Amino acid sequence: DPLLWPDLVEFCRYAKGRGLKIGIDTVTYNLNPHLLYNLKDLVAYIGVPVDVTDQKTIETFRRGKKDLLDKLLYSLSLADAFSVQIRLNTTVSKRNVDALDGIAQIVEKHKSVQTWSIYQWWPLRSGDKLADQMILEKSKFENAVHTIKNKYEDIKIYDRAIEDRARNAFFISSNGE
Repeated sequence: DPLLWPDLVEFCRYAKGRGLKIGIDTVTYNLNPHLLYNLKDLVAYIGVPVDVTDQKTIETFRRGKKDLLDKLLYSLSLADAFSVQIRLNTTVSKRNVDALDGIAQIVEKHKSVQTWSIYQWWPLRSGDKLADQMILEKSKFENAVHTIKNKYEDIKIYDRAIEDRARNAFFISSNGE
């Protein structure tokens, strides 16, 4: 989680001062009011993953985090209070394609969510067994996104298939690498 990097705020000040647009993706476990206050004028957005709408399923997506959904929803409320722009990120697979409608309802409840990025699950560094369980054919991915876009016309939705995602950002780990 990049929020664990002790020099994050200082780095963001430096990067913004050099004209870079900063987005921070986090699972929100380490997002708190103090950190959000310090980042609010430095970042263009904070990316928050919401892949499903029930805690039991989210544990399978995010390695057993027992309270992640509550933490995500709390963080969205904090972002609403601090007027920090949120980019909600959803990775769509066979396992959660039916959850998009419920996620859209979460988006509608939070004014901080400015955009919703929906990504096709990418089998990067996964074995064949997991890929078979998760990969959603591009046509099914596109159909699911099309359906959601038509139903929720007021939400800014951006979708990215696998081939659209490669080599378009860089990442800094919690230790600054």
